[in-house]
Amino acid sequence: MKEKKGFVKFGDVINLNLTTSKNSSCLKTDIELTQTVPNLPGNLSWSYSGVPVNVVCIYGSPKILVPSAFTPNGDGTNDVFMQHTKYFNDGSEAGDFLFMVYNRWGEKVFETTQTSKGWDGTFMGEDCQQGVYAYKIQARSLVGKFFNEKGTVTLLR
Repeated sequence: MKEKKGFVKFGDVINLNLTTSKNSSCLKTDIELTQTVPNLPGNLSWSYSGVPVNVVCIYGSPKILVPSAFTPNGDGTNDVFMQHTKYFNDGSEAGDFLFMVYNRWGEKVFETTQTSKGWDGTFMGEDCQQGVYAYKIQARSLVGKFFNEKGTVTLLR
């Protein structure tokens, strides 16, 4: 609960966009006035304590983690190349997430808008050759910032 002083009247709702620290962001926070106490007779300055509602706080910086290699050989370990995101939207809304993989000729061999899906090392039902592939990830963090991540991954057979 935060203590604030200002010129307000009972029943006011104060909208704040808060940043609580370098590694923490709070989205729209509504603070409802819950009690008022006049500071001095005739003074319109009030002390109040607010109750936060509709608060979404993100602690930590958004991260996209991507492995440098994978082995789609069916052994159950590292069979799918996929990103691992922290503090990002799940891709359920259009524009939240896009993950693409390209071969050495620039041909797109994989694309998804779902964070839970990855590339299995195939293209049009056929196994891709061992080698280096480029990827591009576009993702929106929980606080609305867009990230573009590019790199390469080695497919090992």
